[in-house]
Amino acid sequence: MRVHLLTPEIRELLTEGRHADLVDVLQEMHPGDAASIMGALEVDEIAPILGHLPQDFERDVFGYLEPEVQEHYVDGAGRDRVQQVVQSMLSDDRAEFLERLDENIRKRLMPMLSTAARADLMRRDTFCEDQVGSILITEYAVLSPIATAQSAIASLRRQAPSKETIYYSYVLDRSGQLVGFVSLRDLILADDHQTVEELMKTDLVSISADADQEEAARMIRDYDLIALPVVDSVGKLVGIVTHDDAVDIV
Repeated sequence: MRVHLLTPEIRELLTEGRHADLVDVLQEMHPGDAASIMGALEVDEIAPILGHLPQDFERDVFGYLEPEVQEHYVDGAGRDRVQQVVQSMLSDDRAEFLERLDENIRKRLMPMLSTAARADLMRRDTFCEDQVGSILITEYAVLSPIATAQSAIASLRRQAPSKETIYYSYVLDRSGQLVGFVSLRDLILADDHQTVEELMKTDLVSISADADQEEAARMIRDYDLIALPVVDSVGKLVGIVTHDDAVDIV
């Protein structure tokens, strides 16, 4: 792609205030190509362009920008936008995104994160790169064993926007112990008044957070799982590893 040929067009759309057209043009590109085009603009021109992009695309483009451009955006008009974008990410996506950034930019972003998000990143750093704990996802669906199928489905509707997957829901007792799991299919087909405890499967397959990632990938393959629960030393659920993660590991 000849970036220098498109840069004047992008600048013209920005100057004329044709933001919808500008977004359409950029979204047709790979985020890396969009970042290359924007990198040829003046730094002060980049912030308003990023501010008009949808958050998920803005996040991807931001990751490809040069560190000095990222720093300017974080320190200036884009501070709130970047904070919203990073805070809204799923835990594994957030960790991967921050890992790609320049160290100075990462240090500037860290204080913007919630306490829970910072704690998650610190916990990941306690594991080696090849251990399950460094890649696990903490956004998993949880149900109570005493919930009815009807109330469980209502709960999943509320949980779904912030969870990695709701096809499997994990059933925890009051102490946080993993006691079973139930599929969305089983909940939909169940009688409204059946309880999760009646529907859940207790033949659990799980893995320890300090296990090797390749072992997690093997288990997901061998047991044909959508997600593999990760537990601590006393059997409490701490996260999941998804089928997509297994593909990345392989």
